[in-house]
Amino acid sequence: MKKLRTNWKKIFGLICCVFLLTGILVSTNGIKEVKAATLGQSLTAPESGWQRIDNTDNKIVYKGTWINNNASGEYDNTDSATLTTDDSLTFKFSGSKIRLIALMANNRNNDISISIDGTEYSFSEYSGNAPVSPSFQSLVFEKLDLTTGIHTVLITNTSSSGGNGQKAIDLDAIDIDSTGELIDSSATLATGISLDKTSLDMKTGDTSNLTATVAPDNATNKTVKWTSSDPSIVTVDDNGKVTAVKEGSATITATTQDGSNKTATCTVNVKNPADGNALLTVTMTDGQQRSYDITMSQVNDFITWYNNRAGGQGGFTYSFNKTPSSAAYTKRTEYLIYDKISNYDVDEYKAN
Repeated sequence: MKKLRTNWKKIFGLICCVFLLTGILVSTNGIKEVKAATLGQSLTAPESGWQRIDNTDNKIVYKGTWINNNASGEYDNTDSATLTTDDSLTFKFSGSKIRLIALMANNRNNDISISIDGTEYSFSEYSGNAPVSPSFQSLVFEKLDLTTGIHTVLITNTSSSGGNGQKAIDLDAIDIDSTGELIDSSATLATGISLDKTSLDMKTGDTSNLTATVAPDNATNKTVKWTSSDPSIVTVDDNGKVTAVKEGSATITATTQDGSNKTATCTVNVKNPADGNALLTVTMTDGQQRSYDITMSQVNDFITWYNNRAGGQGGFTYSFNKTPSSAAYTKRTEYLIYDKISNYDVDEYKAN
């Protein structure tokens, strides 16, 4: 009997573990599943990758008899609305996607015209809810597959009516790319950008300046952003000053910052400076001298070995390749013994 009770306890414990594990898996799956907002849904904050711009932004141009309303359920407690046919609003933005946030109610238009870069679409702000119980901050329109760039949006109150014969339209907020921005409609945007150099050959440690020219001459914002494709090789500062860091190639890009995203590039090739040559003369403790006509990097290697050996590190000998004494030999190596060296001299010169 005691054994039977023990078995039942084990079985019960196993069942509890199974239920617990199942619950964890379901919970985990629920956490991983992220659903994007859908049309008609109340969206009180922009989703990841988006930013929200209020209807009061001065880059939105309203035409007609629009009024600003104050309501606690709206984004920033404000919205803009009109009842007049053919009233419109327009704005420009940089990015690749857009959402419109508005109040949905049964006195709102169910056929509102929206044009993006001349392509016509439509959306509705009508819902069956009574006006006293409206749906605030609703997602009423979205376009997610625009090309990255500047887009012009025009929204017009058409003559179609809402559910109760009225034809009000509303704008609460605009959601765009988190990296985008609204563009001043009166601004003259950049149509192009060029650099005074399209390629540079530099040596490590050298600096050079690039100059960007933004067209047209009357562009409102001529600010550019400078970037390097590989800062470990070449860096560039906010003024276009280029610094060669190490040997290799990298691309410097200048990008307009008015939302037009025009770019120009310069390819930078970096090489190490000419090595230079030197005559290394090593005097031995017996007074004899050994001379080696070598590059400065080879001289530096010898000095590094000598200093390390003085500190008790490294081998006791250092070798130099020499020209074989006769054609019978293919290679000649001369070895210097550390404790037989008295001193050394380095005479640098420029190779022709």
